[in-house]
Amino acid sequence: MRIETIALFVNYAFLTALLLLTALAYYFGLPGAFLFDDLTNLTLNPYLNFDVSKLDAWRTASFSSDAGLLRRPISMFTFALNFAVADGLYPAQVKAVNVGLHLINGILLYFLAVEIQLAAYQKDISDGAVKAVAVVATGIWLLHPLHISTVMYSVQRMAQLSTLFVLVGLLVYFRYRARWSVAGYKTLGELSAALLWLSILFMLAILSKENGALLPWLIAVSELCLFRGRWSGRPSRLVQRIGVVAFTAPIVFLLFILFFSPDYILPGYDNRDFTISERLFTQSRLLWTYLYWLVFPDIRSFGLHHDDIAISRSLVDPMSTLAAICAWVVCLFLVFKYRKRYRLIWYALLFYLVAHSMESGVIALEMVYEHRNYLPSIALVIPAAAILVTTGRFIGGRLKYVPAAIVIVTFFCLLAVRAVTWSDELILGQASVKQHPQSPRSHFFYAVALQNEYFRKVANGTLGDLEGEALAGSMRSHLISMYKLDKADIAALVMLQQIEARYFPGYKGAYDWLEELERIVGKRALASSDYAALSVLVDCAIAGTCGETAKTDLRQILGNLIDKYPNDRKLLLAQYKYLAGIGDRAARSAVLSKLARLYPQWPVIHYHMIQENMLSNNVGGMYDNVSAWLATDARRQQVHLLEGLFINAEQSR
Repeated sequence: MRIETIALFVNYAFLTALLLLTALAYYFGLPGAFLFDDLTNLTLNPYLNFDVSKLDAWRTASFSSDAGLLRRPISMFTFALNFAVADGLYPAQVKAVNVGLHLINGILLYFLAVEIQLAAYQKDISDGAVKAVAVVATGIWLLHPLHISTVMYSVQRMAQLSTLFVLVGLLVYFRYRARWSVAGYKTLGELSAALLWLSILFMLAILSKENGALLPWLIAVSELCLFRGRWSGRPSRLVQRIGVVAFTAPIVFLLFILFFSPDYILPGYDNRDFTISERLFTQSRLLWTYLYWLVFPDIRSFGLHHDDIAISRSLVDPMSTLAAICAWVVCLFLVFKYRKRYRLIWYALLFYLVAHSMESGVIALEMVYEHRNYLPSIALVIPAAAILVTTGRFIGGRLKYVPAAIVIVTFFCLLAVRAVTWSDELILGQASVKQHPQSPRSHFFYAVALQNEYFRKVANGTLGDLEGEALAGSMRSHLISMYKLDKADIAALVMLQQIEARYFPGYKGAYDWLEELERIVGKRALASSDYAALSVLVDCAIAGTCGETAKTDLRQILGNLIDKYPNDRKLLLAQYKYLAGIGDRAARSAVLSKLARLYPQWPVIHYHMIQENMLSNNVGGMYDNVSAWLATDARRQQVHLLEGLFINAEQSR
């Protein structure tokens, strides 16, 4: 007993050391700025700048995300807690919480790795070997440099929390199921308790991020690959069949939707430059790419953006698509054939594919993101750790720890390097361009980072004339690179127009950016980034910072777009803001009336109608608008905005 206690103490000491090592590596990245989706979800989210003394403000803050069907209230609530504790949202504090969640997930992975091995091997493996593999697997996962784009990308706390509840759910399942595989359940209450816990954890997972919906399917994978229908000490055909049905049910359901109700999925592709078949073809290659990144983490190929990866336009364009699909078929066949001999590999592969099924499947999401590997990598690290531990034991003696130690130390160094890169927006932008020179978004990101540096130096009074010209010139250079790589991207043209009007007045280059913008708009479906760019163009045109002809050109651009998309609410709203900016009250009222007629449920419309009635001192109209607004806001999500609107109106009197 004393030897077992000492062994357990040593095991936990190693685990603690790995946690501290992980915290140290991520510490270098804490000063990093908020990026991209962090801005729209956090810093520019009006509901997260709230009065913490009001209970209802907490509710609206928790449901303030537009991402996902369920609005991810658990994740948003944690961001609201960040705001309340620090009296604001600051990158270092938010990222520190993310690091803490990553460490908690690592601890959960350790205990899950133990349960997975016990279920796979039963009594064919020693307790010491099980815990050694669990520690090494935890270290690999915690220190893997690929996960920094989940932990340091603040808004991806959503993925972390969803993973946390999935891990707890799997642990609950394994603990109950291991007991039932030997002795069955003792009472119906025990079975009910297990189902209740799993239901609660399932809800918490999907309310953090929709990936949590994969928990039941991952449980089915665990049943199919590891427990294989064992019940009360012997195989049960009924339990085996239940496992097979539970595993195949999501596949059958998805095929049913695709064949009989494709309208649930296909409309999402209207704003994409790829079809559903092109997405699936591309994902067949990307799943191998992700696997390569996990096994051979070459940080030179990592980055925030991977839009330089070619889309598979057919099975043979590029030819690697067909090769990837064939490789998956062969791989699945071989792993299935030898599943009894290599149970952990069989389980890890199915876990990996199922965990990727939502974000790498038929839903019209963007093609590539590193953070999508956070959950799928969980099971893969266990057979990898088993190989390292087995190799060490084969070597024997004092050198038996060397293989695992080499991997752990290497991963720590790679993670620390990436953390330093993520600690500064400029360094990250420069690295992104260097590693992905054919990525339009990398050039755009670096240009934005340079612009932010320009404004910081202006605010601090440390910007010299020569340095200002150099920063502006570099911004322009990278935006032109972005334009050349993707001539249909509106954001690059808008920023180029702003930069040349602001920093290079009178400069006549090879392109008239607004004329180029007028030429390309309407030639493809508009993406979310296009609407954001048009909104920026409206603001700068009205402010007079986009050149002398911007107002006139913008009227034509918006007119052309609305001719093609006459009922597009975001375009109509942009037109309304433009008309309000130039003081054309009659025209803007007509646009607002059209919006109210087409989209009576859209709160933004009522907000602007109240403002219009405020300007004309139409108190009756204001209260009619408020009534109409509240009638469409059953969840009272917009009360916070209403209060602010009337407070501002009262203060302006």
